[in-house]
Amino acid sequence: MSLHEDNNLEQKAKELGFWALPPTIDEFINEIGLSNSIYPFWREHLRKIFVNNLEVSNNYLLLTGAIGTGKSTISKVSALYTLAKLLMLKDLSKFHLTITKPIQFLFFHVKIEKSRAEFVEYMEEMVNTNKFFVNLIKRRKAKGLPPMPFQFVADGVRSNSSIGGDVIFYVFSEANFVSQEVISFKIDQAYKRFKSRFLAAMPYIGNIIIDTSASFEGAISDVLADKDDFYVVRASQWDVKPFLYFKKGYFLVYTGSLDQPARILKDDEDLTGLEPDKIIKVPKELEREFNSNLHTALLDLAGLNIRSPNAIFSQEQVSSIMTIENYVPDTDNVNNIVKHAEIIAKRINLDLLYYIHIDTSLKGDNTGVAMVAWDSPDTLIVPYACGFHNYGDDIPMYLFEEFIKLLIEKGVSIISVSADSYQSYKLLQDITRKYKIETRVVNVESNPSIYFNLKKSILDKNIKIVKNNYLIKELVNLVARFDNNKIKIEHKPDTTKDIADAVACAHFVAMESGKKKITVIPDNFGDILRYYRARMYTKESEFAKYGGDLRAISIIEEINSKVNYSNL
Repeated sequence: MSLHEDNNLEQKAKELGFWALPPTIDEFINEIGLSNSIYPFWREHLRKIFVNNLEVSNNYLLLTGAIGTGKSTISKVSALYTLAKLLMLKDLSKFHLTITKPIQFLFFHVKIEKSRAEFVEYMEEMVNTNKFFVNLIKRRKAKGLPPMPFQFVADGVRSNSSIGGDVIFYVFSEANFVSQEVISFKIDQAYKRFKSRFLAAMPYIGNIIIDTSASFEGAISDVLADKDDFYVVRASQWDVKPFLYFKKGYFLVYTGSLDQPARILKDDEDLTGLEPDKIIKVPKELEREFNSNLHTALLDLAGLNIRSPNAIFSQEQVSSIMTIENYVPDTDNVNNIVKHAEIIAKRINLDLLYYIHIDTSLKGDNTGVAMVAWDSPDTLIVPYACGFHNYGDDIPMYLFEEFIKLLIEKGVSIISVSADSYQSYKLLQDITRKYKIETRVVNVESNPSIYFNLKKSILDKNIKIVKNNYLIKELVNLVARFDNNKIKIEHKPDTTKDIADAVACAHFVAMESGKKKITVIPDNFGDILRYYRARMYTKESEFAKYGGDLRAISIIEEINSKVNYSNL
């Protein structure tokens, strides 16, 4: 650094309220005695993030990839560096902030105990025993400056330790292994709180770091990597420790795609048709590990998020057919279900016949509801899919009957209602008795091929589904397992499949019923006929407006010659 640059930084530091110019990141690492603990790979990235003594190039960092590469160490060093800069500020008045409580450093881990042991205790020990921090706090006191209150906080899946706190630094460790709904919520809250509280300070101090090993595709690291405001580092073992590898040469590995599984490529294999970005060079030193378990090696050593070998759906497959606009929340409180009926009745095509499935739930889970219809002779649509909860309490089944009733009153033609268990028997029985709708029990536990039928429709592009991010997460986290020579469809830990089950089962019933509309006279035709007659002749103005009820007309014309009206 030139003398001119140094003088400019000194002046800028005074303007920002620093009582001393902070060290550069390299100087700081040396000062705290960690110069031999940080790989050159990470030093280079730290210099890009902490560009000089004062400035931070990016507040949002995603550190992911292989295990054992030092990601957590970088998170801790960054936190310590942020604390050092904080302690070198007289106060935060230049950033339009008044200190009324401790400035917090929050460390999240799947298990809060792990967060305390790995992060909080380490930070406390460094501050209390490391000569740099001991002397820094003494120097601050000697200048007669008031203490700069700070606090290290542990957080976990079942806690929310940041509520009400002024958090200037966040670490979300192993975020890929937490329910995506939970971790997405926590990161979103951190983002909002950090930006609203420390906006003026952000160019100089504070970070949100996502520090996680690789997992399966669709994980939170994939989601964040696509965001423009994240500085992303995805590192393999050989990226971080090049001095250990490639002394014996390399071999090629294809990491897998929608159409082809991951595999080690032969030396003379024709690479035509393989995406170049899906082919990686792997050092010969790791050939044994890759031959032993390719998928584990891709995760742990190459540091890549991969498609689960027994995953049913991929992110690309599911996202590509979710083309229908959604007008309701992805999940909602069950007390709002009647509002959903009112909204969707205005949005869906009333000229279609709908199959509805209700995937009931245990206490605390979601109840999934989906509607499916044949949009053309070859295409099914799912214009509605939602998960309903009741804040941890039981979900009243009568509300789903109200949902069906209101849809009928709004002119939706429902041809079938199914549910997943005999616990729903009364609900189905009441629907049949009151509304003359066919009902049945359908579930994936007794018929796992239901999901493979859905997969075929998705692969063949014969289905369009409403956009629902929660449903995407459920589908991409489904796996097929063999248990006692039987296939079981399960969801990965900390995920669910309530809405996915509803969509798959409604799709199955629609497929099984065939593509044709009613061509035979149902047993309850008298009621159907009276219903349509009533609609035709009591709502003439409405039918004229929409060109007439073609469903009612076609059905009535079809059977006029077959029915003895005097018997109805």
